[in-house]
Amino acid sequence: MKQPGTVGLALALALWLSFLSAPVLAGKVLIIHSYGQENYWTRSQSRGLKQVLNGRYEITEMYLDVRRVSPKALKSRFRQLPERVRALKPDLILMTDDAALLNTGQALSGIAPVVFLGVNGSLNDEYAWVGKNDQVTGVVERPLIKRGMIELSRALGLGSSSTLILIGDNEVGDLIWRSDLDAREGMSLEGKLEFVVRRPKHLEDWQQAVREAKAQGYQHLWVVAPFSLTDRKGQPAVTEDLVKWISGHADLPVFTVHEDLISRQRFTGGYVIDGEALGVEAARIALEILEFGRVPGTVPVRQQSVMNLLFSKKRLARWGYRIHEQYLGAYRLLY
Repeated sequence: MKQPGTVGLALALALWLSFLSAPVLAGKVLIIHSYGQENYWTRSQSRGLKQVLNGRYEITEMYLDVRRVSPKALKSRFRQLPERVRALKPDLILMTDDAALLNTGQALSGIAPVVFLGVNGSLNDEYAWVGKNDQVTGVVERPLIKRGMIELSRALGLGSSSTLILIGDNEVGDLIWRSDLDAREGMSLEGKLEFVVRRPKHLEDWQQAVREAKAQGYQHLWVVAPFSLTDRKGQPAVTEDLVKWISGHADLPVFTVHEDLISRQRFTGGYVIDGEALGVEAARIALEILEFGRVPGTVPVRQQSVMNLLFSKKRLARWGYRIHEQYLGAYRLLY
């Protein structure tokens, strides 16, 4: 015959042991993403952040989804964000990409320390306020187009060449053009790599530029920030459709700074930022603040440290390229 209360005692003991074995989280971290949850770049950065912070902190993610929300709805979303953040009471806020930081960074830094990542704007221009705010630091993103052109030329033995760079007429394109190319419309690198920059406004302008590039004497195309485009009637263009159209209609090899635009059905290759590594770098800064008590303003803003040469094997074969032996092991290859 069981003693009275035995079952209750066993249950209480099991609950107590479960409590003891559960991880004790050190605090709350809020990640605010500029883009939607399905965005490849967003997911890549998120993986890097969680690689460091999972199991140590309670993590909440918000998605502003700026590429798919109307301007009116977006303004409302930005306006309401501080109230939503206060209700969560985070110990630290991580912000990915420019839209989040540009529109809400200063306001949110009054609620909790802010660490940003993946932003393209200049610390002397768009983000001049960061240097005056002791609650903000992070990792800036520099696509390094010029450096990428040099590395690709060496890796593929391109020799002297003329390249057309098409940069989207959008916020991201503006920031990259100014911060990475000094808003220049062309230049020569190492005395042999010539490039010209164009900023097509509408979908039809992009298509025309691609169709005419070879006849105009260019040997390569670079595509940067082909996002949030519309046609001349004002109808939104689907980025994936445009990328596949360019891949199928360009008479030249196409390179890019965006990892998710490189594949057998998209572009040939590029010099790309590793979003996951970027997330790891930003998360380590967050730990300096959360676990070692560093004031964000005393942690220097850094530039991403990991860049990758990335190629599609099928697209390389399509253009007859072979990677120089000195680059063996220094690139990633996709099918």
